[in-house]
Amino acid sequence: MRCMFTLVLFSALAFAQAPANQTTPDGYHNGRFWNTLNLSLRTFYLVGYFDGFDKALVEVLNQETERSILAIESMNVPHVEQGAMIAALDRFYGDTENLNIPIWRAIRIAGLRLAAKPAREIAAETETARAQVRSQWKQCEEKKLGCEHLR
Repeated sequence: MRCMFTLVLFSALAFAQAPANQTTPDGYHNGRFWNTLNLSLRTFYLVGYFDGFDKALVEVLNQETERSILAIESMNVPHVEQGAMIAALDRFYGDTENLNIPIWRAIRIAGLRLAAKPAREIAAETETARAQVRSQWKQCEEKKLGCEHLR
C-alpha cells in the first residue's frame, strides 16, 4: 500500500510540473508531455483518463440531454488493452506534426485507428485537431499573451 501511495504521489508531481511547451494554450497536456512519460506513467495516465471518462459517461447518461450525449459520443473511444492504446499514441506522436495535439484528442484519434475506421476519417480527425491547435496559437498570439513558449 505504501509503495502504491508513493507511486501515485510521484505521478501527480510529474503531471503537475509539466513545462509550458508540454501543454496546449488551453493547458491540456500534449504529445511533448506524453513523450516524457515512461511506460508506468503512461499506463497510469490512461487508467485515470478512462476512469474519468467512465464516471462522466454515467453522469451524462443520467442527465440524458441531447447535447451532453452528443458530447460524450464525440469523445468515445473503444476500450482496448492499455498496451495497444499506448503503442497507438506512441505512433501518433511519432509524427512531429502531432506533438502539440492534446492527449485527450490523440486518444480519440488513436481509438479510431484501433477500431479500424476508414483512413479518410482518421486523416480528417487528425487535420481538424492540428487546425484547432494552430487556431489556438494564433488567437493566443493575437491577444499578445506570450504564447511563443508553447511551440
